[in-house]
Amino acid sequence: MSRKLTIGELERVSGLKRTTIYFYTRQGILPRAQKGGRGIYGERHVRTLAEVVRLKSEGLSLDEIRVRIDEYLQSLPSEDVDLVAEQRAETQSAILETALRHFVKHGFRTTRVIDIIHELGLPPLIFYRYFPTKRQLFLDTVYMFAEVMVEHIEPALAGEEDFFKRRLLRAHGFLGLYSMFPDMLTFIKAEAMSHKNESEIALRRTYERLLRPNVSDLTELMRRSGRPSTHDAEMIAYALMGVLEDTAMRLSWDRKYSVADYYWVNLQATLGLMDRYGLREKEQDSAEYSSFIDELVAVGPPVPPRFASAVRPQE
Repeated sequence: MSRKLTIGELERVSGLKRTTIYFYTRQGILPRAQKGGRGIYGERHVRTLAEVVRLKSEGLSLDEIRVRIDEYLQSLPSEDVDLVAEQRAETQSAILETALRHFVKHGFRTTRVIDIIHELGLPPLIFYRYFPTKRQLFLDTVYMFAEVMVEHIEPALAGEEDFFKRRLLRAHGFLGLYSMFPDMLTFIKAEAMSHKNESEIALRRTYERLLRPNVSDLTELMRRSGRPSTHDAEMIAYALMGVLEDTAMRLSWDRKYSVADYYWVNLQATLGLMDRYGLREKEQDSAEYSSFIDELVAVGPPVPPRFASAVRPQE
């Protein structure tokens, strides 16, 4: 990844004062900074200044240095990367990562934007250029959270060919997601109903990301069944998602139901829906998944290591 330096950082790296750096720029010796609110300097600027210092120590005049630097710059590999765009992407990613930890730990209502800004060490003006409102920050954070959870869950399914075990493993992962961020989907749905533009788009992106692996599994199951398609994998995936959400929500309210109940209901709902559409590849008995469910209950819902410290303790 290319280096992206402010003028202050370039001063420290090069050992030159900014007035000197600006002088070399005006003289056409140093390439101009890329502009993005403030100048951004890259590896070519660092190397060029080091070469200028070396040539100056040899007693060369300014005109001689300019000629030698022109030759030197031509020998360097081209730097096609847009440093400003890359820095903006990195800043946005850092904001979302930090915000996600705060939302996971404190929830939407009690998370304070000022705390996120202070942790990042960003000027508030810069922060609000990326996310003008807390609501917009949350909407983008929700999608990032879905991405993190999918990336955390899917490797556990590698090599598992049993569709119903894969379904249970995803239910296992979703319970981890819900336990970390219980107000996520509820909030984003409410937002989508009151703000039909950006919130609805965020809702669709989030669900599409969460359900993409499920849709892929169902599509493959339909292909293997060889039956005429009278149903759609996406609609079935959303139906199963509704069961996941509602059972996870009910589980969180009190201790009337156990985590095992959550897995059993999701398993039975999946078996029933597969029967309805003729997608069972064999006559599975739900009892054969008993030990597998016991294993899932024993290990507890998965939490990505990078957010483990942010998880709120269960009441």
